[in-house]
Amino acid sequence: LTRIVYDSGNRSILPGTMSRSEWDPPTPDAVVNTQYDLLGSTYACFQSLFGRDSFDSRDASLVSSVHYGSRVANAAWTGSQMFFGDGDGARYGNFATSMDVTAHEMTHAVTQYSAGLVYSGESGGMNESMSDVFGNVCEAFRAGRIDGNTWLVG
Repeated sequence: LTRIVYDSGNRSILPGTMSRSEWDPPTPDAVVNTQYDLLGSTYACFQSLFGRDSFDSRDASLVSSVHYGSRVANAAWTGSQMFFGDGDGARYGNFATSMDVTAHEMTHAVTQYSAGLVYSGESGGMNESMSDVFGNVCEAFRAGRIDGNTWLVG
């Protein structure tokens, strides 16, 4: 497992400045530390439940950028890394601190490397649906239980 978390500094640049990588101590930025931990939990979920060694089953590094853009209420898989906005400050909170959102984005990577679904039309819808389901599976895995919040996304 290799996790690398970058800070985009509220700009729309990727990956940004490296903030924490595997075996580094925690940083002063709680969002970086939470994202680092959630990447580890997501890896553990896929490894324990499905025998996957990262999203490609070949020990690929889990790379993410936090603090992406200004008031970005979204997260995404780019084809090579994940990024997470801080939310809009009103309706949406920070996406990098959500277990199911982190696992949702990594599931897009798993789908890219295993199913080859085109991210468009019906296959794009299947891709999104699978990411929602596996995001919540990993959230329940991390919590050790299923409860009323398990199937709420974000």
